[in-house]
Amino acid sequence: MKLKTEICIAMSKNYFQLTLVQKYQIEALKDADYTQRSIAKIIGVDRSTICRELKRNVHKRCTGAKIYSAEKAQIKTAARHKIKP
Repeated sequence: MKLKTEICIAMSKNYFQLTLVQKYQIEALKDADYTQRSIAKIIGVDRSTICRELKRNVHKRCTGAKIYSAEKAQIKTAARHKIKP
């Protein structure tokens, strides 16, 4: 009995971070009650990108809870990059 072996070649993907302009677009569209799916289509990114961005940068408690701020998101991003190895 022969075993068939397959070689999996990992395809390199190009990942890009959201720009500050895109973050401001997300903020404006979120304030205008657009869905995450429609925001993703307008900005031209995958909907999971919008989901992750909102999950990472929206406060769950305290003042300003559930409100997305592009400025604060950019500050958090910069802070995460400083501690990155």
